[in-house]
Amino acid sequence: MAFNFLNRLRNLSSPEVREEDEGSPVDEEEGDVDAESDIEFECGDGESGEESDGTEGLDLDLDLDPSNEEQNGPFPWSSTLHNVEVELFTQRTGPNLDLFDLDYTANPIDFFHLYIPDSFMKLVADQTNLYATQVGAPASFKTVTPDDISKYFYINMMFGIHKLPNYLLYWSSDPLLRVSAVAEVMSRNRYQTISRFFHLSDRDTFIPRGEEGHDPLHKIKPASDLVLRASHYSPGAALSIDEAMIPFQGRLYSKQYIKGKPNPWGVKVWCLCDAKNGYLCDFSFYTGKENTPMPKGLGHHVVMSLGSRFLYKFHHFYFDNFFSSVQLAHDLLERSTYSCATVRVNRKHWPSQLKGNIKPGECFWRQFGNIIACWWRDKRPLFMISTNASPTMSPTDRRTKTFLSMCCTTTLTWEVWT
Repeated sequence: MAFNFLNRLRNLSSPEVREEDEGSPVDEEEGDVDAESDIEFECGDGESGEESDGTEGLDLDLDLDPSNEEQNGPFPWSSTLHNVEVELFTQRTGPNLDLFDLDYTANPIDFFHLYIPDSFMKLVADQTNLYATQVGAPASFKTVTPDDISKYFYINMMFGIHKLPNYLLYWSSDPLLRVSAVAEVMSRNRYQTISRFFHLSDRDTFIPRGEEGHDPLHKIKPASDLVLRASHYSPGAALSIDEAMIPFQGRLYSKQYIKGKPNPWGVKVWCLCDAKNGYLCDFSFYTGKENTPMPKGLGHHVVMSLGSRFLYKFHHFYFDNFFSSVQLAHDLLERSTYSCATVRVNRKHWPSQLKGNIKPGECFWRQFGNIIACWWRDKRPLFMISTNASPTMSPTDRRTKTFLSMCCTTTLTWEVWT
């Protein structure tokens, strides 16, 4: 199917005879995320056998002095536990094909044009020609057309499918190396010329760094905006928010280094995905420290801004301890959005009694409304905060290992709403 799609992209225009043409510092990240803090969330089928009232097998007093109850502050945590009520997610999910006169028999190229329309090809061609004029292209330069840009994108896709050690080999005179699917679409010199002047935006409208109105993403803004405006898919209930790295080692002042990542150097992107299939629903580039006020912290700001389109719909947000806080769980819940995450014990408003040392297998909770704070230990302490699960324990058979362990159900609550 991939080759069928590329062949259609290649053949967008009629064949023609092609002549040979003449030819910043890295921001250190604050609060590096502990790679071992990530947790995988499994989707259960809700078949738990006998019904439970949610408190079976719990020591509600937890061997703690009731006089130590935390009743002060905005979150008066209590050791008295009760079930959490979770509203059913009823939003439409899946591809919005009926909005675009497409069905499941459509060709791959039709889906491609949902995200990259012909108007974008024309924009890139116009900006490439404008840049060539601004920098004084040689007299041999031929005007770039939208058809040229379509072929240019096709060739770059082929580079990722049929890999060679040097891109010049695709046009090699050696039949053992030459790739006709590339060489017969566009000449080598034409490809190099387009690469030399390729642009997405007007360089004359760029505002230098340090001046008011500066946009670090100015050069790629048309492409990123185009993808972000696409709303061709409605995700399911569970949404995952995390950071991703686009590998890059060139010159870029917002380039990041994150220890422990498979690609430690690159451009950091905040991502919101459908947790069941990984579909990217929204994203935001991290371009260094912003002047935007963030009174509740960076993690809170990222989750609320990325998830703004999905609030008030009873979605379930999952993220790690880089983003989580008691305040974030509370603010999401006020917007009819549930959450589940690992959390750092030094977060503000975390119950002070859920700290210290406990024995393996022990689990303690504190609750405020529908917010559950959980402290559990297997090989190491695990701290969780959730608003989509009741404070219960259930046995979980780890298929990758030979022993049976106890798992806090704040990580396995899908049966509540599926």
